[in-house]
Amino acid sequence: MFCRQKSEIKDSKEISIVIQGPIYCYVKTQTLIDALRKNFPRSQIIISTWKTRKKLKIKGVDDYILSKMPNQILLEHAPGAQNVQRQIVSTLKGLQKAKRTYCLKVRTDMILLRKPVLYIEKNKGEQLKGKIIIPTEYTRDENLAANYRFHFSDILQFGFTSDLYKIWKAAKKINIPKIAKNKKIVGTCYSEQLIYLAFFRPQIIKSFQWSKIAKLSGSEKALVDNFILYPLKVIGFRADRLCTSFRNTFSCYSSLSFLLARQCYSSNRIVATSFRVALWIFRKTLKRMDDVFMPTIHGVR
Repeated sequence: MFCRQKSEIKDSKEISIVIQGPIYCYVKTQTLIDALRKNFPRSQIIISTWKTRKKLKIKGVDDYILSKMPNQILLEHAPGAQNVQRQIVSTLKGLQKAKRTYCLKVRTDMILLRKPVLYIEKNKGEQLKGKIIIPTEYTRDENLAANYRFHFSDILQFGFTSDLYKIWKAAKKINIPKIAKNKKIVGTCYSEQLIYLAFFRPQIIKSFQWSKIAKLSGSEKALVDNFILYPLKVIGFRADRLCTSFRNTFSCYSSLSFLLARQCYSSNRIVATSFRVALWIFRKTLKRMDDVFMPTIHGVR
């Protein structure tokens, strides 16, 4: 673990756990709830899912939220983002019920491998009170993937409840149906960007200037200032429905590249310059590996 000035959250009473999304497999979701209750006996556990014809008897939760499922949104310029409105609704509904200081947000399809060691690192910035733990999976490195600015993972989050609420409340303000109908949009925007851009760069969302995403600055600075990255398995979870192919992992930060990136913004110029060079070499090596071993992959960068 490479957090600076970290403080471990030892009392589970301080944590709300929001489990959001559709229940694809009742047995797996109930197993996740049982495992979380065993490891966090005093936590507030909330499940936020959808109303269905079949009533499921979910046990071991403090709050069971059933919402009307929003329609799927077809975004021509955002493949894979058609369910983002559903994700926003279920997550925000869960966070509105969260009463504890800290919150762990996970998905219904996750498997708990072991008890996570959860840390909080205070934030020096003005936007968020503390840094949010997110997985390396789907946290894209903008230097390896074009148009992936502010593409931070949203499959798991841990931080101050108030911080998570700020991010998802901002995402809720996006008029996604309007975006879907806007035929003038040029470029691609992904679900993670729809969520995080709404908080960190709301002016881009308001004007639908997706073509300008690749020209945005400050993505990596926002990442190192506001987030802490670990692989999902290091945090203590696994998700069966996540794609972990080379195509989806190449352009993501690793623990090493994120550690190097944090040092790139050191107040010590010599340290910052040294780590920028190291990170540049690391990225060049990855690009070379991609060219040699995976020549059929196009459009990743």
